[in-house]
Amino acid sequence: MDKAQTATLRATLEARREEILRSLRGIQLESRSLNRDCPQDSAEQSTTDYSREFLFEYSNAQRRRLQMVEAALRRIEDGAFGICLVCGEAINPKRLRAVPWTQLCVSCQERLERGELLQLRTA
Repeated sequence: MDKAQTATLRATLEARREEILRSLRGIQLESRSLNRDCPQDSAEQSTTDYSREFLFEYSNAQRRRLQMVEAALRRIEDGAFGICLVCGEAINPKRLRAVPWTQLCVSCQERLERGELLQLRTA
């Protein structure tokens, strides 16, 4: 991967990081408003509980995504970006353009999804 492609993907990753951070701030504000509102009956309480659970799960997913994006940015800095963390082969540039925070080549990703690899750490 050449420097121009890497620079483009870095900009994409940085924009994605900012988008995730904005999303997390919005989730935090919405969560606070749920905590301020006192449900009047059991139906409202159920809706509030569901909303809290949804926000919690969405927030966790966003945090995991943020970790992957930040790990990819670190790999760019370290010169390891675009190299599969399992097999050490180059990740297809098309895959990197589609999912720039990916850590694995397609083959290793498929092995992970089939349960043939242990879950990887993003940090």
